[in-house]
Amino acid sequence: QDLNSLNKRSDISIIFSDIRGFTTLSEKLAPEDVVALLNPYLEAMSKVIYKHGGTVDKYEGDAIIAFFGEPVPFKDHAIRALRASLDMRIALEELKQEWEKDGRPTQIEMGIGINSGDVFVGLLGSAQRINYTVIGDNANLASRLQDLTKTYAWPILISESTYQQVKDEFDAEFADAVTVKGKTKPVNVYKVIGRKGAPKSEQLQSWQK
Repeated sequence: QDLNSLNKRSDISIIFSDIRGFTTLSEKLAPEDVVALLNPYLEAMSKVIYKHGGTVDKYEGDAIIAFFGEPVPFKDHAIRALRASLDMRIALEELKQEWEKDGRPTQIEMGIGINSGDVFVGLLGSAQRINYTVIGDNANLASRLQDLTKTYAWPILISESTYQQVKDEFDAEFADAVTVKGKTKPVNVYKVIGRKGAPKSEQLQSWQK
C-alpha cells in the first residue's frame, strides 16, 4: 500500500498513560529490576490496546501513547479507547499480584488521559528511525489530562469530546473546566467511574495522594 495514504488528518481518540512515581521508584531499583518491572508492564498494556483495535504510538520510559481510529477506522474509537483503559487497569492489578509474589514493589498507580478529536496522523522521522504518530492540540490535550490525573488523584480522566461519545456506555462525573495551552476556551474534564451499572467493586476509586 502507498505509505502516503497513512498520512492524514483524522478524527480519532488518543490515550496517554503513565505510571505514578515511576521515576522515583526507578532511582531506588537496580537497572535489571527497572527492566523486570517495565517490560512486562509495557507488554501487558500494549496487548490490551491491540486487543481493542488500538495502535501503540510510542513508549517514553513508563509512558504509553496510543490511539484508536487509525490506520483501521472505527466509528466507536472513543468507546474502544475507554474499554481499553479499563482493561489496562485490570491488567495492572494482575501484574501487581504477580509482582507481590516475587517480592517486587507493588505501590504502583497508573494515570490515563483520553481525548478525541482531529489530529495529524502519519509517518514521521528520519531515514534511521520512523514512527507512526499523532501531532496536534488534541494529542497535547490527552497528555495534559494524563498530567491532571495527579491533581485529581483519579485513574482515568476524559475530555468533553470523548465524554459525549461514551456517556451511553460509561458513567463519568464532571471534575472541572481547565484552561489548556493552545485552547482559548476552557475544556471540560470528566472522571470516569466505570461501565454503566458496574458494581461498586468495579468502579474506579480515587487513589490516596
